[in-house]
Amino acid sequence: MKSLVIAVDVGTTNVRAHVVDKQGYVVGKASEKLIVEQPKPGWAEIDHEKLWCQFQTVVKDSIKDAGIQAHDVAALGITTQRNTFITWNKRTGKPLHNFICWYDLRCADLCRQWNNSYRMKGLNFVSGALHLVTRSKRFLAGRVIEFYPKMVTMRYVWVLQNIYEVAMLAAEGLLLFGTIDTWLLWKLSKGTLHATDYSNASSTGMFDPYTLKWNSFIMGMVGVPIDTLPNVRDTYGEFCTCPPELFGSPIPVTAVVADQQSAMFAQCCWSPGDVKITLGTGMFFDVNTGDRAHASLTGFLPLIGWKVGTELVYLAEGQSSDSGITLEWGQRAGLYSSPAETAAVAQSVEDSGGICVFPAFNGFLVRCLFYVFLQSLIIIVLQVPINDSKACGAIMGLTLTTSREQICRAFLESIAYRTHQLYSTAQRETQCNSLMIKVDGGVSNNNFIVQLISDLIGVKIQRSHQIDMTVLGAAYMAGLASGVWASRDEVQNLQQIECVFQPRELSRSQLMSQRRWLAALPRCLNWYS
Repeated sequence: MKSLVIAVDVGTTNVRAHVVDKQGYVVGKASEKLIVEQPKPGWAEIDHEKLWCQFQTVVKDSIKDAGIQAHDVAALGITTQRNTFITWNKRTGKPLHNFICWYDLRCADLCRQWNNSYRMKGLNFVSGALHLVTRSKRFLAGRVIEFYPKMVTMRYVWVLQNIYEVAMLAAEGLLLFGTIDTWLLWKLSKGTLHATDYSNASSTGMFDPYTLKWNSFIMGMVGVPIDTLPNVRDTYGEFCTCPPELFGSPIPVTAVVADQQSAMFAQCCWSPGDVKITLGTGMFFDVNTGDRAHASLTGFLPLIGWKVGTELVYLAEGQSSDSGITLEWGQRAGLYSSPAETAAVAQSVEDSGGICVFPAFNGFLVRCLFYVFLQSLIIIVLQVPINDSKACGAIMGLTLTTSREQICRAFLESIAYRTHQLYSTAQRETQCNSLMIKVDGGVSNNNFIVQLISDLIGVKIQRSHQIDMTVLGAAYMAGLASGVWASRDEVQNLQQIECVFQPRELSRSQLMSQRRWLAALPRCLNWYS
């Protein structure tokens, strides 16, 4: 039996492919930098042909790097960034525009118009009335309804309103919509498969995780034709087979999964209450909520982690943009030459000397979207647990004796404090009581940050020796579907633990530093008009 799997990760900055063997080792890999175009200020696009070429290149190069042939590969798994989409002609397969990235802001005015419209205010009123009758938290959250540019809905509406050919084909029933995974499946199947999986669908904001269907009510309200959306399939199983001329031999595609859900699976967070923290460019805090979608009042997204047959696993996810981006800013400001040295710099001083850092570098103290799906409508709220889109980034407490090392330490502490906020909120809402939290992402290599997080929340934190959990999760899923691994027990035995951080008692200075940070936090709020 073939025992090798290829997994491809189309991330925000790179396209990567790894060849993984039956023992869980990466035996071949390749990577290319993802090219993002900015034709106008605030716009972000990816050329579909370049992406397709990069996808093929990294697969071929990873096979070459492993010293194998395509016929040695049992299956291919795909994981992608979420909420980046494209539309194309159903009949000809011709794309009608480039991929519009998840952080593209072209629909900002449209969002404001909808958020101030009578329809949205009506939804506010109806949600409040339903709460009075049902006392449901889901309806209570519906009192505040907002669309936000980073979700697919309004960007898709913008495309329908501003690109004539898109609107024309939609009227004729010849328009197809898809996120990156859907487009890749369409190409790999030679135009015979228009599909996505439950994890990707639930991340778009157009899918109702409670009914497991595209949200026809909200799509009808904003004018998105439901027949343009892809079929939704199980996260791993049989999707299609790559044409032999692409890689030299046919390779079955047996897994398609969104990036954070893939990392959650790779960390073996398969039981209710399991927690995974990704500390990358941003921070993603995911809690396994079992077979129930979590309705949050503070901003945790009810996402589908994966669906396979009768198994349906939900996640509650909190997001924040103050992880890797914080360390990058400090490097640009000349506080240190590279993020890798920050742990040693921070540990060279006893404390941060009264310095407090608030990393709202993108205009938001908290950048997290919250969906509450009310059977027939979507509520999107900016929270977790602070609701302020006008907050500013700040460094407070500077004196003539403040040192570079103290400022560096304060930067790292701010990431740990934000993580503690998310954990405390998740603990209150989901009653997560995991005795071991899994951590991944580039920033998780910073021992100072991870140890402080463990100290603050009082829970052990496990860091794996294996890197690139996102791509590894897609590999595990593809291998399970193709028989490379007979069961999840086999996959769990592949875990390679690098170290476990034991919680320690916080010192008096650490407690004072956190209290000072929390006390100074309100000074950053409501800064921008």
